[in-house]
Formats: sequence, structure tokens, C-alpha cells
Amino acid sequence: MHRITDRNFFAQDAVALSRALLGKLIVHDVNGQRLVLRITETEAYMGVADQASHSKGGRLSHRNRIMFGAPGFVYVFMIYGLYYCFNITCNEPGQHEAVLIRAGEPVVGTQVMLCNRGLDQPSKSQAAKLRSIADGPGKVAMALGLTMDQYGQDLTDPSPSSRLFIAQDEFAVDDADIVVDGRIGIDYAGQDRDRPWRFYLKDHVVSVSKAKRLKQQQKKITRNAVES
Repeated sequence: MHRITDRNFFAQDAVALSRALLGKLIVHDVNGQRLVLRITETEAYMGVADQASHSKGGRLSHRNRIMFGAPGFVYVFMIYGLYYCFNITCNEPGQHEAVLIRAGEPVVGTQVMLCNRGLDQPSKSQAAKLRSIADGPGKVAMALGLTMDQYGQDLTDPSPSSRLFIAQDEFAVDDADIVVDGRIGIDYAGQDRDRPWRFYLKDHVVSVSKAKRLKQQQKKITRNAVES
């Protein structure tokens, strides 16, 4: 496993980076424990022209200010006043793009992640617990112990003191392994709501559930029928 410290990797546009991040590792060293999660699902947010992006129309705020800088930085925000979402800024400065990490598979520190998620009780099978450790963006952050404390951290920092970074191992992802789909929970985004900017590993144990995908697809079919 080696750190990805080349900022050019993160300087890709959000769609390209979303695909490139699949199979990569999020590494977080916290409280003397290394937690490693393999990325299995991502979403691209394409900046100023994307009505689903926090930076749409070039809108700058205290929350999204990190999107207006260099690529390869951590963007964390809270949803519903409860859950943190982990994003990575990308593309060249001025594009204001980011990739949301939607799901992942535990690689190292599984028991700690189970505890972080409150799944360390014998109420579910081990297989079910492993599937649900990080099968949603809020769960990703919770499993890895990510909060607003990580906001603005430089993921390309090569120093040993850097406790959060992206890494690569021998796990390989081909184009045929990637499923392309619509993003989730952005009905407010007008013409951008159906952009095929969500990516996940095909037939992988951890991603958005099949039931949720089918429900979304049926909703899209119904909506298109109403609008036609």
C-alpha cells in the first residue's frame, strides 16, 4: 500500500476522479488505530454549472470555501444535523468540484469501525454487519471517525504526521467493473438530477443496496412518464 501524494491525481474533473477513486483506500490513523476503508461508491459534483453542487453558480460560503481552492483537500459537511459526509476537492482551482464518497468496504480496523457504527452487538449476522458498516455517505464518515476536525486537510501531505490520506494497493478496477448510475437525493437539481454521475463497483458486497437502486430506477421511470 502506498500513499497517493501527487496532486495531479486529484486535479482530474469530478467524473474522472470518481471513477479513479473506486478501489482506492481511505486511511485514517486515529487514537493509535489504523482504519482502512476501500472505496466502492462515489458521486461527482461538477461545480458551478451543476445544480446539485454546493458551489453551483459560483456561490461561496463558509461551508463550501474549501471547494474554491486547490484539489486534493478534504471537504466535510453535515446533513440533517446528524451525519458527516466525506468529500474530496478536485479539478483545477476555479472549477470548484468535489467527489462524495458514498460507500466503502472495511480492510483494516474492522472491529473499531463496527464499534464506531454501533454494530458491535450480537443483533445481526457478521456478514450483515460487514455489508452495512459503510453503505452510505454518513456511515463512511462514522465508521472512519471523520468529523469537521478533518475539514480542509491536505490529502497529498506526505509527512508522517498526516493521519488521513488516500492510498493504493494491488486491487485493480477495470472499466467493466464500474456501474454508472444517477445520483441519489438530488430531486431539487432540475436538469442535473438525472446526470449519470454516480459510480460503484459491480457485484460488490458494499454499495447502495440493490433495493434502493431499483426503487430509484422505478421512480425515474415514473417521473419520465409523467413529464412526457
